[in-house]
Amino acid sequence: MYVRYSEFVQSGTVYASSIIRVNPFTSPSLSAVMPQPPRPAFSYGAPDASAASTAEGSRSLQDANILIIEDEPHIAEFIGEFLQDEGCNVHYIVPNGSSNGWRSQLDDILAGRAACDLVLLDIVMHDIDGMDLLTEIRSKRDRTELPVVMMTGLNESHIIVQTLNLGANDYVTKPIDIQVTIARIRTHLQLSEAEERLKDLNESLERRVRQRTRELQSVNQQLEEEIGERKRTEEELVRLAAYPEALRKSEERFRLLAENSSDLISKLSDEGVFRYVSPASLPLLGFQPDALIGENVFDLCHKDDYAIVRKSFLTALDLGQASTQNHRIRSIDGTYKWFETTFNVMTTGETGQPIEVQASARDITQRLQLERDLNQSHKMQAIGVLAAGIAHEINTPIQFIDHNTHFITDSVNDILSLLTKCRSLVNNVSDPNSDDLEELRTVLRDFDAAHYVEQIPQAIKENIDGINRVSTIVTAMKEFSHSGDQNKAKIPFDLNKSVQNAAILARNEIKYVADIEYNLCDSLPLAHCFADELNQVFLNVLVNAAHAISDKVCPATGEKGTITVSTRIVDEAVEVSITDTGPGIPEEIQDRIFEPFFTTKDVGKGTGMGLSLVHDVIVSKHGGRLTFETEPGIGTSFIIVIPVGEEEQTVGDE
Repeated sequence: MYVRYSEFVQSGTVYASSIIRVNPFTSPSLSAVMPQPPRPAFSYGAPDASAASTAEGSRSLQDANILIIEDEPHIAEFIGEFLQDEGCNVHYIVPNGSSNGWRSQLDDILAGRAACDLVLLDIVMHDIDGMDLLTEIRSKRDRTELPVVMMTGLNESHIIVQTLNLGANDYVTKPIDIQVTIARIRTHLQLSEAEERLKDLNESLERRVRQRTRELQSVNQQLEEEIGERKRTEEELVRLAAYPEALRKSEERFRLLAENSSDLISKLSDEGVFRYVSPASLPLLGFQPDALIGENVFDLCHKDDYAIVRKSFLTALDLGQASTQNHRIRSIDGTYKWFETTFNVMTTGETGQPIEVQASARDITQRLQLERDLNQSHKMQAIGVLAAGIAHEINTPIQFIDHNTHFITDSVNDILSLLTKCRSLVNNVSDPNSDDLEELRTVLRDFDAAHYVEQIPQAIKENIDGINRVSTIVTAMKEFSHSGDQNKAKIPFDLNKSVQNAAILARNEIKYVADIEYNLCDSLPLAHCFADELNQVFLNVLVNAAHAISDKVCPATGEKGTITVSTRIVDEAVEVSITDTGPGIPEEIQDRIFEPFFTTKDVGKGTGMGLSLVHDVIVSKHGGRLTFETEPGIGTSFIIVIPVGEEEQTVGDE
């Protein structure tokens, strides 16, 4: 028989057993039965790792984690005692109104943080509906993952059906039949284990099926490729039957074109070794064609051009696209000529594999010289147009330098004359009351020393400022007009300094109609470019801005516009924007401003470098961008973007 001993319930959890087992046939009286000591609090952790593992075959209850949710502690412990005798780890939740502490324990189980193999759940409890709790459990754990056996004292079929529909695996009725309950628990644990094993077997089978499918697909693909390869081989054999004749005719056409071309035509290996050289090598470089066979094309390049030529060659080889580069090639006498070389890769029609590289090199030495001459002509024309203004800019400081120099000369002569007279009078004075001493006092009184003390330093400062102004203009002209060596690659160039020099040269065109404002980036990288041509670009755009403003303002009234020069870094490029407050560009000519020979200026006005040439310098020669934004009546901005180049350097690092 079973006798209630004591109950200890705190925070919704039973902390000690409340049932002791008594044998009425051997115990003389209940008073002779000693109570068991209280057990430690029930743990919701994993079972002891040292416990024996479940035997193969049907699962026993050994080490099974059973959760009993029952608001009657003596019933919960009554069932728990028998389950513990079967080797189960029994955990209890006793919901009551005094605390919700049991909630965290249930959450741990539903989240998988605490071990639980099966739940015994009472349907009717005082503070919570077992049906609601079942619904909550099933929202997080399915039937196979966590079996739930309901306990009910309501032996009504619709209640039982409802629990099964809500996800219960089974039910037992009160009063509890322990043997039936244990049998059903064992059955559902075995079912759960079997379903888990079945799940593992299904997953294993799926993996094996997928693996086998992949193997079959691979075999099928290999068969398809083999069949396709055989078919292509047959087609190739048919095609190759006619190939020798087609190849012979193609080679004949190539040689006919190459041997009659003034350009240097060659065939190269993928390492750049000459396999064929056209006869043009003799007049262009002085080499016999046969002398170059077996030589490497890169060995003929100028050392400064080696990297860019090799890059162009590899670009054509890797991408299968034509690549063109200007560079120098050594002649037989050791001198160098400029060539425009295009590399083109010949590939097989079927696989696209490169067969050889064909190179066509055109002598552009004379063309580059003509371009340099034209560039110099544009610069001289620009300087000629601005010459009067530049002369005025230089003449103005020279005039006040001349005036101040005469003033200083006269002042020094007056001072020297005074000193001479004072020295003479001092030497001749013997009587303190003599007329000579009175004359000395008169001379000193009439000499305006304060005037000379104030004006002479001011005149000297103005002279220095004027000299500096002239020096600045001369330096700007020198940097602008210096042609440089166009045979060299692009040089690192300070665009801040370039646009400021251009503004100095155009100052006489600008100062009467506009003020210049600068918004320059101090950390602007040096851009690799052709310096002379960019100088002309900035000068042209600044003069255009001044002329645009002059059409809108009235200088006679002192009215002026504004030209704003800004620089900034944009990605891997430098952006220079020149904005004016002129009338803007009319919509009807906006599409034409970059056309060759298009102008809105009178004859003789401008720098001689139209916007079409500006566009060519920026876009074609520098790979940059030239755009504009205009608003009628408000003004226009020209935006020039120049790539920094491969070797980035910051302004001030030179």
